[in-house]
Amino acid sequence: MNLTALDTAQRDAPYGSVFLDASAQLLAMRTLFRKVESASLEPAKSRDFMHRLAKENQVVTQWQKSSFSGPGDGNECVELARAEDTLLLRESDDPERILSVTPQGPAALLRRLGAARTG
Repeated sequence: MNLTALDTAQRDAPYGSVFLDASAQLLAMRTLFRKVESASLEPAKSRDFMHRLAKENQVVTQWQKSSFSGPGDGNECVELARAEDTLLLRESDDPERILSVTPQGPAALLRRLGAARTG
């Protein structure tokens, strides 16, 4: 991911989202992201690790797809599931690739999109 062109970053906090746009703040976010990125697993290893954890804990995930996806088992939608304090997202055409996020991120995105639509 190229963060050199980043002009705003969102940070989740206990009291809500904070948007950072000062140069020093963005530099700190880039530095933090690079540290996290260097410590993270490669995508295939991460996927294997999550699948192993799911099997070990016998996690049964109930995936839901958007009502806009149409009937049947079409592979044209984003699916959503909940796992404790996280949301899991995946594309139906690539179900092995799972993104795990906190609920605050998508909630802030929806608020921002709603504000842009009405403002």
